[in-house]
Formats: sequence, structure tokens, C-alpha cells
Amino acid sequence: MLILLSVAPVLLLAQSSYNFDFEEREQKSGNSKNWLWGMDSSQRYHFSLDSTNTYSGKYSTRIDNQVDGEKLSGAFHTSIPTVFTGKKIKLQGYIKTENVEGWTGLWIRIDGAREFTNMKDKGIKGTNDWKLYSIELDLKEGAQEIVLGGLLSGRGIVWFDKLSVTIDGIDIAVAPKEDLLQYNPKPGETQWLKTHSLPLKYVNAGNGFTDLQPMKSFVGDARIVALGECTHGTSEIFKMKHRILEFLATEMNFRIFSIEANMGEAQAINKYVLDGLGDPKRLLDTMYVWPWNTQEVLDMIDWMRSYNIKNPTKKLQFTGFDMQLGKGSADILCLFAQKYAPDMAVLTDSIVSQVIRIQGRYLKAVEPVVFSMLEANLKSLGQFLEQNKFSISKKLGEREFEWLSHNITLLYQFKELAKAERWGFGYSFRDQSMAKNVKWLLQQNPGQKIVLWAHNGHVNRQQNLMGGFLTDNGHKDDMRVIGFSTGKGTYTAVKLGVGVSSNNVLVEPVAKTFEKHAMTTGWEQFFIDIRKQNLNNKNAGWLSKRIGIRGIGAQEMISAAQFRWGILPDLYDAIIYLDHTNASKCFKAK
Repeated sequence: MLILLSVAPVLLLAQSSYNFDFEEREQKSGNSKNWLWGMDSSQRYHFSLDSTNTYSGKYSTRIDNQVDGEKLSGAFHTSIPTVFTGKKIKLQGYIKTENVEGWTGLWIRIDGAREFTNMKDKGIKGTNDWKLYSIELDLKEGAQEIVLGGLLSGRGIVWFDKLSVTIDGIDIAVAPKEDLLQYNPKPGETQWLKTHSLPLKYVNAGNGFTDLQPMKSFVGDARIVALGECTHGTSEIFKMKHRILEFLATEMNFRIFSIEANMGEAQAINKYVLDGLGDPKRLLDTMYVWPWNTQEVLDMIDWMRSYNIKNPTKKLQFTGFDMQLGKGSADILCLFAQKYAPDMAVLTDSIVSQVIRIQGRYLKAVEPVVFSMLEANLKSLGQFLEQNKFSISKKLGEREFEWLSHNITLLYQFKELAKAERWGFGYSFRDQSMAKNVKWLLQQNPGQKIVLWAHNGHVNRQQNLMGGFLTDNGHKDDMRVIGFSTGKGTYTAVKLGVGVSSNNVLVEPVAKTFEKHAMTTGWEQFFIDIRKQNLNNKNAGWLSKRIGIRGIGAQEMISAAQFRWGILPDLYDAIIYLDHTNASKCFKAK
């Protein structure tokens, strides 16, 4: 879960320590520090630190696959924030192989610039002693993060050692970086920011909307308002998002709320919000996603229930759009069969069992046959529902039938996401699927308007992210994307070796970040419209350049790794800044 909930599928690193030679080990797991070993659902690929076969030093990284059959891939990787001024990145390292059938080699992916390369066309095969290999990739504008490592595709054994990375031929440890320490906001830039920002008087809901009224012209006739967050565990950001939902529902007739949570499990909370069924605190716990299992989200859900009681003709819905876990959707299908189609109960029971098996893939690898069985069972159940659509719709109602059927779609997405993860591209598939689920919600609610709640790294308009997919598929003009930013304080996140912790600290903003500029205003919180038509002033030019904004997912991050880099007006329509924030009040974590 902590991997999937992060903006990127790996832990960002402080600039000073990359462990490219694999000499540092994690004390608890024994794995190589700062490297993520691939999750392989086939159980074929085994990763280890090898002290008996090295090119230099104490350890090499070894991938071993001795099983015949379908050729998959096992990969390991690390990640580096792109704060470099160079144009080309080069990864090189020593590789040794033994009886490789298929190929092995190095790979690089640059997120934000959609660049990727590996050694497939010149992959290493057979048995070879230690030899130096290298690959290169352009470091283009828009790059946010460098992800790199090694992989084995097929059968055999491969060892990697003494990797190194250079930017324009200069070792990454000393490569020129953005002048993060030498740059400070100019007085004219601070004045422009204060002049064009909207001070926000309150963070908590229930304080009226006087200070939010100017946001009406910003939202306009948009059908989607996407609310980001720069961490998955910040109390004041959650409270502000609650307040904006209150404003949009009360003042602008928004009727659907949808959060970065499993769509199946969210349906149970919707029954509470609409009809008062169930215990909302217990239902939050069953969503399996600790970032939302908080007092702040519970307060918002209780407000939604109160709002619906007072406004029975214009009720708010609580929905999700994610599919990381499938148990909720599988249970819904199982309950349907028990009540309305007992002949299908054996099939749905089997689906539940297979989903549980795949859902536990982070603790134990999954045999390929489980994926095949689930796909076949979903196909059979889908055919049954389609063939009996008329009779089932008479019992459930057409709307409930469409929701029931969509759970099959969600389980297909869940299955394919689990398979995509082993290639390191699960994040893109997940975001595309989330965008499709948002569009499905809009199709099911003609004319209704929706508020989205997710991380900055999902709502923004970058290609391959949810906001980018929505932008490219019909919602460029009727969507408003609001990113969130914070200057100092604490946040809840997974601390490696500890678990979910609320004492993680926000580092002081480095220069050339939005936060560094925002702090100079002296304001506690404000809203700023950064659409390009509003930046026709020389003192706004810094916003049109590549700068950082805080971006922490579910894991603790340190140093400059807490910031992600890009051209903000390309990603967001507006930013809400909160100067000082505290960790969310998380009930417990699973």
C-alpha cells in the first residue's frame, strides 16, 4: 500500500546518498538501502544482496530466475529528483551473467518527460564475466523524477555492481544543480504574489463563505473541481478541502464527492451519507487506506450526512475512483449472488478468494494461474449479468445494476494493475483507470458536478497522471485543478522501520520553490489563480519557469526530496498555500 499510495513507486532520496554500489543494507529487512526490489507475482524472480560474487566491495545485487515458462521481468530501481541543469543522463555499471535465456541489462525512465530506455535491443545473454555497460537518455524539460535500475527478462542469474550515474559526463554527486541555495524571491515578485492572491480567513468548515466568494468566478461553469494535497497526512489541508466541498455544494450546486479510495469500499460509506446506514468510523476502517482513516475525513463524512438530512432533494454522494484493492467490489458481487443469483454463488466465492490472494501480493507472490482464473471468472459473471440484465434491473433498478456491473470493471482494473506493477509502470495504469472511473461517474450522473480529492501527483495535468488523462479526454476546459502547498510543520506518513508515524517534519523550503515565495508574503493561508492568462507581468515570470512544490506521498521523505519540479501553470490552475500545518489525526493503519 505504501508503494502505491506514493506519488512515485519508490522512495525519493537525499542528494548525498544513493548507494549505487549496494554497500549499505537496511537493518530490518537486509535489503539494499534506497533500492526497491521488484514485486514479481510469478514467484520466478528472486532478489538478494550477494556477498560471494562481487565486482568490488562487499555486495552486489543478484536476480535469479530458474523456472521455465513465460518470460516475465524482474527489476529493481531507485529514484532521483531532477534538480539538475544538464541535458543528458548516463547510467553505467558492471554486470555478470550466468545462463541467461532472454536478456538482462540496465534501464532508465524519466517521469514528467515521458522518456524511457533500456538495453532490450542489445541485451546481455548467456554466460559472461563482469563487464561495464551503459545507457543514456535525454534529460528534457518537464522532467520531474529519474527512475533507474536493472532487470532480468527470462531465465538465468545476473549480478549488478558498482553502478554510477552522470549528468553531462559529471558524476551525479557533484553535477550542477539548480541554484537552490543562491536564489531568493525578489521584492517585486513578493508584491505581485500578495496583490494577486486571495487571503483565506478560515481553514475549518462551518465559518461561512465570505472569503471564498471570489472563487466562484474561478470555478465558473466547470463540471470538475480537483483538489490536491502535497502530503497524504496533513490535517489543515484535509480541513480546507472539507471547507471547499462545503462551499461548492452549498453555493455552486456540486453533488458528487469522489476520493482517491477503492471504489467498491466507498459504496458502503455512500449508503451512510445518503441514508444513514452503518457506522462511518468503522466503514472508514474497512476502506484499507490509512490516509483517509482520520478524524478530519470522518468529520467531513458526518457533515455530508447532516447536509443530506437538511437537503433531501439535492443530496451529496460519497464515491471513490481507485481500484488498488478489490475486496470491496468482490464482496458486493458475492452478496448479490447470495441474494439474487444463488447459482452464481460458487463463482463469486471463487472471485473473492482470488482477489484476496492477489490483494496480498505485497506479502506473498502470486502464481500466474490466479490471474488467469480471476479473468475467466469475471468474464463468466459479466456474461451472466449481460444476459440477465432485464430481470436483474427489474429487481435492483437500472442505476443499481450499472453500479453492480461496474464492480466487474473495477476488478479487471485491479487485476491488470497488479500485473503492471512488476514492470514499474503501475502508476500510469492506475492513473488512467482512475480517470476512466471519474468519467464513468459523470456518465452515471448526467449534468451533475463532481469534486475530486487526491494527491497533487494525481490531480495535476501532467501526461500519464489522472488529471492529464482527464485533460486529454474531454475535460481540458471544464475542469479546475487546485494544488496544495505548505511551508512548515509535521505530517503523517510511513516511516521506514517504524510504520505510520505523525512526527514527520516538513523541511524548510529550498529556494526556487513555490513555498519559498509564499512564505515571503507573511500570510497564513491564501489562494492564487496561476492560469497563464494571469501571469502577464515580469514579476510573475518565476511561475512560468521550472520550480518546485512540496510533494510527499505516503512515505516519509527528507531534504530536497520533499519537492517535485515542474512548470506549475502547466500542472495546476490554482494553488492554495497554508503556512503552518500539522499531522493528520490518523485512527490506525493497516
